[in-house]
Amino acid sequence: MDWHFDTGLRANLFGVFREREENVMKLGKKNLLVVSVMLFALFFGAGNLIFPPFLGQNAGANTLPAMVGFLVTAVILPVLGVGVVARFDGLEKLGRQVGKRFALVFAVLIYLSIGPGLGIPRAASVPFEMAVAPYLPENSNAALWMAAYSLVFFLVALWLCLNPGKLVDRIGRGLTPVLLVLLTLLFVCFLFRGETQVAPPQESYAHAPLLKGFTEGYNTMDTIAALNFGLVISTTLGTFGLEQKRDKMRYTVLAGLLAGTILALVYAMLSYMGMCSSGVYEIQENGAWTLRCIVYQVFGSVGAVLLAAIFTLACLTTCVGLINSISQYFSMLFQKVSYRAWAYIITFFSFLVCNLGLSMILSISIPVLNAIYPVAIVLILLGLSHDLWKNNRFAYPMTVAGTAAVSVLFALGEAGVPLGGVNTLLHGLPMYKLGFGWVSVAAAMLDDNEHVAKPAMVYISMSTELGTVYNRAQLRDIYLTCQQLGLYLFIDGARLGYALAAPTGDLTAADIAEMCDVFTVGGTKMGALFGEAIVINHPALKKHFRHMMKHQGGLLAKGWLLGVQFSALMADGLYFQLGQKAVKQAMRIRTALLEKGIPLHVDSPTNQLFPIFSDEQVEALEEDFALEFQERVDESHVALRVCTSWATPERNVTAFIEKINKL
Repeated sequence: MDWHFDTGLRANLFGVFREREENVMKLGKKNLLVVSVMLFALFFGAGNLIFPPFLGQNAGANTLPAMVGFLVTAVILPVLGVGVVARFDGLEKLGRQVGKRFALVFAVLIYLSIGPGLGIPRAASVPFEMAVAPYLPENSNAALWMAAYSLVFFLVALWLCLNPGKLVDRIGRGLTPVLLVLLTLLFVCFLFRGETQVAPPQESYAHAPLLKGFTEGYNTMDTIAALNFGLVISTTLGTFGLEQKRDKMRYTVLAGLLAGTILALVYAMLSYMGMCSSGVYEIQENGAWTLRCIVYQVFGSVGAVLLAAIFTLACLTTCVGLINSISQYFSMLFQKVSYRAWAYIITFFSFLVCNLGLSMILSISIPVLNAIYPVAIVLILLGLSHDLWKNNRFAYPMTVAGTAAVSVLFALGEAGVPLGGVNTLLHGLPMYKLGFGWVSVAAAMLDDNEHVAKPAMVYISMSTELGTVYNRAQLRDIYLTCQQLGLYLFIDGARLGYALAAPTGDLTAADIAEMCDVFTVGGTKMGALFGEAIVINHPALKKHFRHMMKHQGGLLAKGWLLGVQFSALMADGLYFQLGQKAVKQAMRIRTALLEKGIPLHVDSPTNQLFPIFSDEQVEALEEDFALEFQERVDESHVALRVCTSWATPERNVTAFIEKINKL
């Protein structure tokens, strides 16, 4: 019996699709169920199998709210992602809402990271390490066994992928039902035979279990995978004769809803077993060990066979989906290479990476995923609400750019890359430590609240607070981008004299005046008693400027005292000479530091230097000099700020260099 909609019913799911009146669906109920089961199988890999029981064991009595949060990020977002990709006919077309270059780069990063760079090798190595390796004979060659296991694993996965038209039969009607039967068998047996005792929640789940569960759902990486699988489902539906975009959209969404329902039920079963076992045995190191304890509790040593089968089937179906979707994409991107050839290439490369070891795979790939995952979420949310932004050409690029900037910096910081003063600024963002700093940035870019200030200006410093300078090409690119986005460019020139004196710089005062809308000329840092000079280039900003000054209380009664200082500073190039003097003295110190082997925290070409000293060297310097601490680099080293100025005596510089040489 087919599924029916009443005449006149209009489908509209969260803005994903709008459908015209339709009497009878073209896809039968049975086929829709099979496609949904296939989509479930594509999502359900090793991570999906081990995280829910681990959550249940750690959350204990707070498992229910924790699971609610988990379902949001592990089910709802991926299902929505599938629908969004189907709506835009692929990930790349969705990415083009941001820009053509972004679409290509982001799509390639997504496919490589979730595919041969991480997802596929991890899916092959996890079942071996958790369900096979512990039961190998003593003194056996684990690497050789891994190579043999992964070879068979990938040969089977490749065979399943070589004919994408048969994926429904091979996965939807074959492998996945077996997997679901095994999981159901485990759950039912646990209900009747499992020892149960619910423990109090661990500290991480004690106070905010819903939020913790929300973040744990990220570990499945299914939101990224959803950007791949949307194309797979669309192609699969085409094998049933569905060619109209509206038909594919309708069934993609329905298949997503059914697959999400199955996912939610399986997650509920796994988390329930973890919760009921939380008081039976100690907290395990990861979800795989939690599941092994549950299986052993119910079936004893015989359970190893069941566990191996569950892990292998879950990971195999995910690998098949990833190889299929990635091969489809690259065969369309590079049309001279066929789908089958790409399937061979991706499978072979994944086999090689898999045998490097899981630890190495994760160490390389996880920072990349940390960087692109928030961007994927933002793209999905923008795609869902596309009708709101389709007439706003800045919505996609600005929101994605802001999200990408924060997420990339967060990933670099988590990977141990020193970020200097930028790190301090980033930690000022709400929830940044939890990995959600991008949320406030994305919201600010899209906020249409009449009570909230709107971005209108880009602010940069010259030189920066870290002593660096922009070159001519960089400043031009920033200025042109601001013009394209309808933003003003403001240059804070408090240290402008020192920036123009940088030996490695190529900017002139004329360049500054040409490539910005407003800039200031620093006075106080260049020998003036007080004040800054402001230069307005943009005609629209000049009108009523004195009125604005008066309105803000900035109109000085004796303003000529301010002006006469700049008149003197600019006479005969004095302003630039003072800047050159300070930078020259700083370069003397820089040379002495490098010759002594003292590294620089920031490679600054201006009057500010940031050398890294050991704690013992700092103690020696403090005997003769007052020091300004920038930040601690590690347990035994700190970065100091050394700054010269127009008034720095040469003898002081010489004395400091002599002290450095004695360290």
